[in-house]
Amino acid sequence: MSKEPKQNEYFLKGKEEKYKLILENANDLITIINENFEREYINEKAYLDILGYSNEDIIGKTPITPLHPDDVKEAVKNLRKGFKKGVGRNEFRIKHKDGHYLWLEHKGKTFIDTDGKRKAIIISRDITNRKNSEQKLKESEEKHRSLINNLTDIILEIDLKTKVTYVSPQCYNIMGYHPAELIGKKALKYIHSEDVLKIAEAMKEAFETKEMISVPRYRLLHKNGNIIFASAIGKYVKANATERFIVTIRDITVRTKIEQRLTESEEKYRSLINNLTDVILELDIKGTLTYISPQCSNIIGYNPSELVGKSALKFIHPEDVVNVAELMRNARDTKELINAPNFRLVHKNGDIIFASARGKHIITNGMNRYIVTLRDITDKTKIEKKLKESEEKYRLISENANDLISIVNDELEFEYVNKKPFLNILGYNYDELIGKKGINFIHPDDGEKIMNQFIESNKSFNDSIEARVKHKLGHYITTETNGKVFLDRDGKQKFLFIARDITERKKAENLIIEEYKKMEEISKIKTELIMQASHEIKTPLSSIYGASQILLQNFKEQLGQKPIEFIEMIYRGSQKLRQLIENLLDVSQIESGKLNLNPQEENIVDFIRDCCSDLEYWAEKKNIKIEYELLEEIFVKIDNVRMEQVITNLLSNALKFTPPRGNIYIKLDVSDQWVEISVRDTGIGLSKKEIESLFQKFGKIKRVTKDKDIEFEGSGLGLYISKEIVERHHGEIIVKSDGRNTGSTFTIRLPISKE
Repeated sequence: MSKEPKQNEYFLKGKEEKYKLILENANDLITIINENFEREYINEKAYLDILGYSNEDIIGKTPITPLHPDDVKEAVKNLRKGFKKGVGRNEFRIKHKDGHYLWLEHKGKTFIDTDGKRKAIIISRDITNRKNSEQKLKESEEKHRSLINNLTDIILEIDLKTKVTYVSPQCYNIMGYHPAELIGKKALKYIHSEDVLKIAEAMKEAFETKEMISVPRYRLLHKNGNIIFASAIGKYVKANATERFIVTIRDITVRTKIEQRLTESEEKYRSLINNLTDVILELDIKGTLTYISPQCSNIIGYNPSELVGKSALKFIHPEDVVNVAELMRNARDTKELINAPNFRLVHKNGDIIFASARGKHIITNGMNRYIVTLRDITDKTKIEKKLKESEEKYRLISENANDLISIVNDELEFEYVNKKPFLNILGYNYDELIGKKGINFIHPDDGEKIMNQFIESNKSFNDSIEARVKHKLGHYITTETNGKVFLDRDGKQKFLFIARDITERKKAENLIIEEYKKMEEISKIKTELIMQASHEIKTPLSSIYGASQILLQNFKEQLGQKPIEFIEMIYRGSQKLRQLIENLLDVSQIESGKLNLNPQEENIVDFIRDCCSDLEYWAEKKNIKIEYELLEEIFVKIDNVRMEQVITNLLSNALKFTPPRGNIYIKLDVSDQWVEISVRDTGIGLSKKEIESLFQKFGKIKRVTKDKDIEFEGSGLGLYISKEIVERHHGEIIVKSDGRNTGSTFTIRLPISKE
């Protein structure tokens, strides 16, 4: 007996369609089970909405089936008890079809159906939210405190007199105050005077209406006097006879951001397009060309300027226009790819060009367009046409080809082979192959691959297949094979194969692979040697550096002028050598993949100021002015040690290559996705050639001036290391300069942390 009649028998016999309609549209789960605990009816719509199960998933199965394993024993006990007593109630977890569990409250009652059989009707209600609320109430105050302390927003509790009774630790990050400095103080004291009335009125309204406080924008006063823009949402509560306001405050200072779009280099894009052999074209929804790559002149004789703004259909053979237009409409309506395997174009000189096209319909910035790749298949089409017209002509070509050409039937038996290549390459005569199965000549390990491709192919093999073919003398040669299905004059399906001997190429490829592995091993040994040598040098160097530093600091007056000069030379030399060793260790870590980051949320504004402060003495010494254009507060996830290394390197380079009385500008810009830190100087600038090699290892700038105030010493590793560090932060570093004596601008672009 099918399940469906069994489900509906309660309603059909009683002819109570009205009740069936109510049951089927109920919000709760309604289930009827028999004494074997098998479900005989469910209101499928509710089951689908709440648990994701259909009739097919549930009918005939026991209620135990989707229960949480920990609830099964108790559930069985309750079902038996309920059938015995006639009523029952319990709460258990039921597994949703997608795998998660929901808490349901079940109430049941037994009844006798029209056949005199005892059944039970169970009404189940989703109480997951209630159970979750109960669970939350059981959590300890410490857990809540931990949760609050790890929020980024401020949680604030104030009494009706606006006195702060509790504030979460985030107040320090946002306002500069510790909680102890705010508890017991009037909250309005820390609000901008022009916004106090707005906040007071919002609190008054919340008190009177018992609705939410919602202040989307107001100003707070930071401990250092800065203005902090914030939003607040909260409500009036009364608990244990105590009236108060609970408020969440969010820092929204970075709400106005400068929009900048990341654009790719037009030259790089143009170079990529221009070096393709196919034509790339863009059309609007009406088929008008909005862009076409230069290859169009090679294929149809027109320059791009002659085509842009014209209808693409104008250059298609009249007999093919309708078909191509239909493909474009279909791509727009179905979102499927445009695939025109063979159609005709009209060359500028009137010739017919056979082409294939693949593309798709896209929508960008609300504009409908088509992006299409056009390929000239004139030669291919002509070859196919000539094959049909004159088999003998192509037999002559085949017999004189350097590749192996064969035709096999459905049984994979050779019907044709080009005699000369098969004899020269494989050693077989024509009569030794005709009628034999081609698969028998394939290496056993390659046979299955060939057969699978043979079976799956309809018209042609999409990819070349490499396989080993047995020579008459017993050894194997490696071939690269392409194939095509065709129908002969009698309408029988045949397969054309063209195979090329690539044995020597494979040997060369294998040799290259082996050599590459050796080079990798040598590189690894080199990296380890550098790291080991650097560590060995670092220990005695630290002693020299430290000793010279102590002599200069503590014994300067006791030593004569001449010894001091030598000690200073030792100190400066060891300092430079120490920096070189640190750089070499960093390079070794980069090359060995061991340069690890420990990113933390940092206020990038304070971070930049801290990095720059260490070098301001140098700027003063060289009479160079550093100017800042920074925002108030931006949070970015960075490794502060490594990023300090980058910023210090850029600023020290700017100081090196900027003459006295010059300027250095440090600017911070923010977009939706990026934080940009730029260091611009008025120094000697960079040539285009220098920029190209700037971020390479040992990419030093050669001396271009006799100015003694310009320093050129360095390892040439700093910018290479900086670039690697920035890229490991998923960012990039960009340099711009208009040439010699025009200054330079280095920009670090980092992904911004979201609020």
